[in-house]
This record gives sequence, C-alpha cells and structure tokens, in this order.
Amino acid sequence: MKPFEGAVGQDMGIRNVFNITSGMFKSVLLKIYGIRLNISQLSVFLSIIAGLLMIKFKRILVVDDDIDDKGIFCDALEEITKDVECIMVNNGQEALQHLATPPPYDLIFLDLNMPVMNGYETLAVLKNDDKYRNIPVVVISTSKNERDKKRCSDLGANKYLTKPSSFHKFVDELKQILNSVIV
Repeated sequence: MKPFEGAVGQDMGIRNVFNITSGMFKSVLLKIYGIRLNISQLSVFLSIIAGLLMIKFKRILVVDDDIDDKGIFCDALEEITKDVECIMVNNGQEALQHLATPPPYDLIFLDLNMPVMNGYETLAVLKNDDKYRNIPVVVISTSKNERDKKRCSDLGANKYLTKPSSFHKFVDELKQILNSVIV
C-alpha cells in the first residue's frame, strides 16, 4: 500500500503525492532544470506525472466501521501485493465522499452493518449512479444468510464474501477476488 491518497486534486495533486505545493515544485523545476512553466502548463505537467505515478497501482476502497477488520484487511492486502493503494472509510456516506474525488477507484469492499449509511443503502446508490455503476463491489459480511446474499446480488454486488474465520483463508479469498476482479 502506498502512503499517498491520490494523485490529482487540491493544489493540482502534487501535494497529495509528494507533500509539497505546486509553487515549491515549480521552483525546483526552475532551479534544477531551468524549466519555466506558466500555471496552466504546470497543471498539465503535474497531471501527467501524477497519472504516471498511479498507473501501476490499483485503488481499493474499503468501507467498514470495525477498526480491527480494517487492520486485518490491510495486513492481508499487504501480504498479497504492494501495488495497491487502499483507502479505508467508516460508512457509506464517507465512501461516497471519497469516490467523488479523483483518481477513480478500481474496487470497493463493502461491509453491510455500519452506522450512518449501511452497506445495502450504499450499494443501491453506487449501482444506480452512472459514475460508480461499473466499479466492482465485493460485499464482506459476517452474515451467511442466503437472503442477505440474494439482496446484495439483486442490488448489483459483484461478489459476496463471508468474512473467513482465519487470516490465511481471508488472504486466499482476497487473492482470488483481486485476480478475478482487477486484471
């Protein structure tokens, strides 16, 4: 997982990637390389660099209010690959806020039982919105209830994963999901 949270955004994204402002970056370009760019050229240049930095990484949004589950999730992803940027949020409302900021996400893992906006409500919004409809959503829940699985499938979930009892089973399940959903 990567320490930055996105490549394009406020201050043309450079602050998010390198924790410096675009003005500082412009000064570095001038002093080291003698390159002078106006603000629109700098914006294009920074967008290209940010895009290149993000090409090999996949962005995953994990929506779960349980801090222990999020920690296990991070550990499992790190065991599988380092080429994933994983963003963790606590509920559906926070998920929608994060999804609205570029760059786009490649996959969403969604818990069902959360405060503010639960997984069912979030899934319904995602699959009924043209901006998010094509992002694969994997529901993760402790429930083994077939009605819950059917409801998620009917709402458009790509997969339903019952949280496994062991870490190694969880890693194996995540490997299969990442291999099948993110190519």
